[in-house]
Amino acid sequence: MTYYGCLEEFSDQEIYNLTLQGAADDNPFRWKADEIYQGQSPYHRADGRSVPSFRGVHSCDFNISDRCPVVQLGVPTACKLLYYEAMPLMWETTTFCFSSNPDFQDFVKTSPSHAARVQQLTLCPRGERNGWDAVLTPQAVGSFTSLLGLHLILAETLLNLNEHKFNVLKNPPSHIRHLTNLVTQFQGLKLERERTTVWITGLFNHHAIPCGLPMLLANWKPRFTVEERREVAEHVREKLLEFRPRRRTGRGRG
Repeated sequence: MTYYGCLEEFSDQEIYNLTLQGAADDNPFRWKADEIYQGQSPYHRADGRSVPSFRGVHSCDFNISDRCPVVQLGVPTACKLLYYEAMPLMWETTTFCFSSNPDFQDFVKTSPSHAARVQQLTLCPRGERNGWDAVLTPQAVGSFTSLLGLHLILAETLLNLNEHKFNVLKNPPSHIRHLTNLVTQFQGLKLERERTTVWITGLFNHHAIPCGLPMLLANWKPRFTVEERREVAEHVREKLLEFRPRRRTGRGRG
């Protein structure tokens, strides 16, 4: 499998900590922490003007052939002892980020033994209506037996937030139905609070961008305030942390 190095300047945990500062004093729709804005991968308009994107949304996975370095995961092969001692550490200490459901599916199917060692995941669902439901199965998510933390990054326009306490996990619209399933599946893993984050940011509309790259643009006015988005994010986060052990069935028993 081919992996790409992340170009984000801040870790997902650092970005989440910045969002905890809340809204700017003079604008309830803008994050207070300026570090969230002015990413290194701006969208360039046809008129030449540069529009900054958000940091921490992993937009570097678009046009990856030009911007993201290919990473060949491996360890020193000086001797067999070093190799077998270092190999588990590589999977245990690397955060794997998925924004595409086929990539997530390929990873689980191709590397089940490696998935069992992964301790940290980042998911940036891009809004495929049925794709994430198809890959976020009990078997797929359950293969991450060592998982301790999950960073979940959601775009506001994919949520279609309503004004009734933003109950996005109950009777959600069809295009985000995978969010309910996502939470349900990861509740079967005992995630650690200090390693699990959720944040909702920006606008995401690949039809409105001439070049076709669905990026999160910092200067597009959100429909909901920072505090409203934080309320939803914390609600989803608390649900993720509600550990619900998976039930064992009698299948396969002699």
